[in-house]
Amino acid sequence: MVGRAGVDAAGVGDGARAVRRRLLVARTEGGLDRAQATCVVDKFFSTRSTDELKKFFARKDLTAAERADFAAIAKACTP
Repeated sequence: MVGRAGVDAAGVGDGARAVRRRLLVARTEGGLDRAQATCVVDKFFSTRSTDELKKFFARKDLTAAERADFAAIAKACTP
């Protein structure tokens, strides 16, 4: 659920839709259903600035804090 699955920045501004789509695919491949994955991606993007997103996607691995954040978001998005 929390792996990067090859997601990269690819221009978080103009390419935001493509980045969101790749992150959504990564979440569904990680075991979430489409509604849960959409919720996780929406919450993830809505709580971060463009600069924060660029830094996030520039790194290969998640930090411990990011893993915890994704887990908390996923829990909140689970019916």
